[in-house]
Amino acid sequence: MTIIHPNQPMPFAIHPFRTQVDAPSSHAKYQSLIANLKNRYGPYCHLSRQRGKRLDVVFHQSPGYLLGEMTWEALGKPPNAIYCETLPQQNQVLLVIIHDGHVYLDTRLPATALIEELYPLSQTTRHYDITIHGKLPHGALESLFPQATISTLSHSLLCQLSPAMHLQLQDVDALPVRRRWLNLSNVQGLLEKCSWLFIQGKTITTP
Repeated sequence: MTIIHPNQPMPFAIHPFRTQVDAPSSHAKYQSLIANLKNRYGPYCHLSRQRGKRLDVVFHQSPGYLLGEMTWEALGKPPNAIYCETLPQQNQVLLVIIHDGHVYLDTRLPATALIEELYPLSQTTRHYDITIHGKLPHGALESLFPQATISTLSHSLLCQLSPAMHLQLQDVDALPVRRRWLNLSNVQGLLEKCSWLFIQGKTITTP
């Protein structure tokens, strides 16, 4: 976990592994997928089901909150967006990039590397909503994205973020599940069954 700003004590998981996958067709395949991702990218994860059976999957080595998704929600969930904010530590910049309604990147980098990092985006046909806070090269950003509207915040968006439980990374062995009460004695089996049904988008009913 990382404390990004001295005025924001919330821990964030910076630059986690993100991907989209098809939901496995069986419980065994689901367990295998999660185990493989855990071994490669860390024991903390966040899963969310999209339309159909596609899954947004996030893994990280440390617990914390998903900075990119929290920033995207705070901005009103634009389809394509860039958020930049100067940080007090060693002239660093917070950068969040949204592509097609999904977090493409959330990271911090030296302020001198910002324009170089954003240059490839200026060569695409996407229209970005750009929001900035702090002492940033406004003129260079306007030259890089001449068609974009650049909004300047007078306050730190990062410092205004509040804990969002639905965007918190969890231990992969204790995935959050929404379930009704079931009278089953095998607690571990219950958690595994419920998490699998949650991923599949099914409803568990009480006898």
